[in-house]
Amino acid sequence: MLTLQAADVRRTMRLFKKFIKILCVVFGLVLLSVVAILMGESYEVISKANNGLDTKVEVKMLFGKKLSETAINSKGFYNGEFKSWHLFKKKVQQCLDQMKKNILSERIQEIAKTVGIDTLGFASASKFTDYALIHSKRKSPKLSLPDAETIIVAGIYIGGVTLPSWSNSWYGRTSRLYLSGYFLDIVKPLRPIVSYLRKEGYKAIICDSSTSEGSIVPLKLAAIRAGLGWQGKHSLLVTKKYGTFLALGGIVTNAIIEHNTEEEPNRCMRCDRCQIACPMGALNQPHVLNRAKCLSNQLQTNFLTEEAQEVMGNRVADCEICQDACPWNKKHLKNPLETKLTISFRKKIEEWEALFYLPNLVKITKEGYQEKFSSINTEILYEVFYRNVKIALDKNRT
Repeated sequence: MLTLQAADVRRTMRLFKKFIKILCVVFGLVLLSVVAILMGESYEVISKANNGLDTKVEVKMLFGKKLSETAINSKGFYNGEFKSWHLFKKKVQQCLDQMKKNILSERIQEIAKTVGIDTLGFASASKFTDYALIHSKRKSPKLSLPDAETIIVAGIYIGGVTLPSWSNSWYGRTSRLYLSGYFLDIVKPLRPIVSYLRKEGYKAIICDSSTSEGSIVPLKLAAIRAGLGWQGKHSLLVTKKYGTFLALGGIVTNAIIEHNTEEEPNRCMRCDRCQIACPMGALNQPHVLNRAKCLSNQLQTNFLTEEAQEVMGNRVADCEICQDACPWNKKHLKNPLETKLTISFRKKIEEWEALFYLPNLVKITKEGYQEKFSSINTEILYEVFYRNVKIALDKNRT
């Protein structure tokens, strides 16, 4: 009789333990469901269990209005995968952390799309050990934001920002980047993203070369780290989809967002068309720009050599000769992508062409220059710009 009672007790204890485990699972499901409803997104996280089995925590939502599915494969729980409730909570927390990363990433990409950003990447905010300027604060994002975790790199396609009159020597020629309004960095379109991050309790700083503090990130290297493209032999960023025609911008933040971990392979291989095309020999060393020789650089500074004057043609502010020669830009030269910026710029072509007619442009005053060109924020001095215009016009008159 006593043996029978002991057996009953043991059976009852086993059932009780099983009941407690089931309660733990149910509680975990409820916790996940509540958090998922509040976050209002759809995510799937699969993490490896201690014994090699998969524990799948899947939460699918419809914009926070309806919980469509919440499921957890708790088979591993009963096989001893979770030795305690604390281990189970740890697994749940890992899932929630991943969900939070995904929510930030997706929301940022949604905002980017609405403001006309064409591509976006996320990179680790670690030091750029291969950055040439070793004493610059740009070598490490943490010098600007000590607890920096992520660099958000934004790209806006500028391939459609071009004037048909550039082929006419009586019209001043610039570049796509010059006319895009992002000659220095993308800034204004990034402000809604920064506002969102700050609203969520994070710190965020925009990389803005036009400020007194200057640029805080080497954007080209950050873009490569973020997986957007590779560095061409002309030293510019090259991407499969956009060629070299991307204006870049960046945000440094302490928000932890899933980073890209695999960089694009360099696809230039044996191609050297950009090097051959450069009239100044500024690309004699692959991937390294000799800024002193570069025509673009000389057209923006007080230093303009006789050699540069000989080859500048009708260029008055910038040069794209190496980009025109790049095979990755071939399709964009013929048929630019239909992006938000491409479409909006078409409405301004007539106005820009009238402005860049050299006989008219040479009459522009300093005040007129500031009025007409302040919106594109190039920081090229009036005296430098006027010098270029006069040289280009004189070439046509001789």
